[in-house]
Amino acid sequence: MPSTALRTSTLAARLTWATLLGAGATLAGCGSSSGKSPGNPAASASAGGAFDVGSGGALAGGAPGAGGAASGGSGTGGTLSSGGAASEDASTGGAAGADAGTPEDGGEDLWVQGPPVRPPTKIRCITDVETEEQPQVPCDGISFDLTIPPRCLTTECGMIFDVHGGTMSGAMEEKNTRLSELGKKYGYIVVHPNAFAGLWSYGVDDPKVLQFMLDMRDAFHVDPKRIHMTGLSQGGYMTWRFVCQHGDLLASAAPAAAAGAANISIEVGCTFTGQDVPSGEMDVLYMHGEFDGLVNYPNAVTLRDAVTAFWKTDAGTKIAGDGTYERTRFTEPGGHVFEFLKHEYQSPSAIATVAIKGHCFPGSPDQSVTLPGQLMSFGCTPPNSFDWGEEVMKFFVAHPKR
Repeated sequence: MPSTALRTSTLAARLTWATLLGAGATLAGCGSSSGKSPGNPAASASAGGAFDVGSGGALAGGAPGAGGAASGGSGTGGTLSSGGAASEDASTGGAAGADAGTPEDGGEDLWVQGPPVRPPTKIRCITDVETEEQPQVPCDGISFDLTIPPRCLTTECGMIFDVHGGTMSGAMEEKNTRLSELGKKYGYIVVHPNAFAGLWSYGVDDPKVLQFMLDMRDAFHVDPKRIHMTGLSQGGYMTWRFVCQHGDLLASAAPAAAAGAANISIEVGCTFTGQDVPSGEMDVLYMHGEFDGLVNYPNAVTLRDAVTAFWKTDAGTKIAGDGTYERTRFTEPGGHVFEFLKHEYQSPSAIATVAIKGHCFPGSPDQSVTLPGQLMSFGCTPPNSFDWGEEVMKFFVAHPKR
């Protein structure tokens, strides 16, 4: 059972979200939606019933955030999908940024080849071990969207958990990161958890997500050296918690917009101070917008300094950037890296009267409300010089567990 402090903090966070969601029926920059998520039973998050937020309302974690579409290619050399390296690279000197085709569509095979594996095994909630796309698989009171490339039924694959932000859904997260599609090209099973009522309760939901991660690993004989986690806002805070509490399970991680106190809810990540630290080193890519309206950028600087101090890294080297973003790599004595990516992009979306600004996904095509239960778009306004989903995939491909 979660502690009294955890339960109290979670309740306070949910009440804060409920108050904001009940404050008005129109969001700045977009229309509202009363549609329920197709997943978990709808739960009213509104003080006056103005909104029905299902397992994927919208607002990116601890705040809403998300997306932004860079049209054409990346401003730093193209994108994974267009055939160029998405940054200088960042992770592998650009090696991962080749043509993102597949054997099926005639493109180059980018599959991270693993050894043959025995047939998948049904475990607990995982009762379908053959279907490629499985939305809203219920388990322990929440649900999970699964994308299982057919080759992963016979070949050892990696696995990515991509966690949505507050009042979002797995489908909305995928709309912004497109990691499921990238996973098919690179050899990764991708899992998008869906929170009940779209809001994560860290004292309750973390054990459920962890158990499902373990079940998926065992059911599909996943490569234990290629299990990764990412998320923005509430999803980013959960990712940080897993880095510090379950670092032995993850190979690398990519949290975003999740540092210190949030402005409209109570969130808990990992401070890298005192007892709130990981048990060992891990490769981590962290992104934060300098004009984030929901999680102040100075919080990210404080967290960056705590991470680099705890892991005793070097002073850092700029590895990519232009006038709109900068990516710095810090390396610890054992060779693991912490990469800090800051950007100046913003979104016009808002929740009630709170503008999300830089609390968004660079490079995302999500510029309008299109999904059930979606209250706002999560994309940073284009043009953007990089695509967050592609950068995350490149980082994971380059950083398996050592």
